Amino acid sequence: EYRNPDEFTPSALLAHMHLLFYFLVRNQHLASADDKKNPLIENVVSYIKKNFASDITLSSVAKEHFVSPEHLSRSFKRGTGFGFNEYLTLVRLQHAEYLLKERKHESISSIAYSSGFNDSNYFSDKFKRAYGVSPLKYSKDYR
Repeated sequence: EYRNPDEFTPSALLAHMHLLFYFLVRNQHLASADDKKNPLIENVVSYIKKNFASDITLSSVAKEHFVSPEHLSRSFKRGTGFGFNEYLTLVRLQHAEYLLKERKHESISSIAYSSGFNDSNYFSDKFKRAYGVSPLKYSKDYR
């Protein structure tokens, strides 16, 4: 797609990104047996999924779970295959994608803030990198 782009390239790239995100999220549980049973990681993943819209950080989540940020960072990467911030951003982007489809008349800024992003420009940049199109275009394509 990159070498010979045509009018279908943006759609093809978007489809590939969706498949990649789907695969990563669906298969996050395929970590090694020891990490899979790690209650810390299970609790942190659950915490992120419940609190992604809040202003959470590696340090605040580590404190909440009574571990050091360094320990949480290493354990989380080993247990999920994602860095903490990478996973948090992925969860936020997936929520934003859902909102862009469901709340067609809501502003991009509002969707960004509802998804845990404090800066709508940062959100737009991350969304475009992940999905290959801007949030506005993505929203318009699903109307």
